[in-house]
Amino acid sequence: MTIAEPLPLIDHHVHGVAAGALDGPGVEALLSESPAPAPQGTSAWDSQLGIAVRRWCAPVLDLEPSVPAERYLQRRAELGPAEVDRRLLHAAAVEAWLVDSGWQTDQVLTPGQLAGRRALRGRVRRRARGRHPRRGRAQVHRGLPVRA
Repeated sequence: MTIAEPLPLIDHHVHGVAAGALDGPGVEALLSESPAPAPQGTSAWDSQLGIAVRRWCAPVLDLEPSVPAERYLQRRAELGPAEVDRRLLHAAAVEAWLVDSGWQTDQVLTPGQLAGRRALRGRVRRRARGRHPRRGRAQVHRGLPVRA
């Protein structure tokens, strides 16, 4: 492999893709795992992740980088969830996804549903969690295969 060749990417801790259409508060809620609201006078769009989403995801949706959050949300609504998912999953160019299936399970696709998305380039594996038998701490096991 030369330095000019792209390396295969593995997302070692991803949560599923949103299961349906998202409004502004729905997108903003997924920008943080914190149950606390953003500090007064700010929003999740002001976080490092919010800025990164607009910088890197907006161009995939035919928008300028760093577009205002309102325009980003408007474009998502114009395209619809299936097209947004198709574009973003394809653009990610991820070889393998290790999906943590224990977070907001009512709002995101299961690993099996995610594996069934045709735009997804890589393999999907469920990121299993368990307790270490002697230490009593949470332990992450290797990715387990998922059937579409």
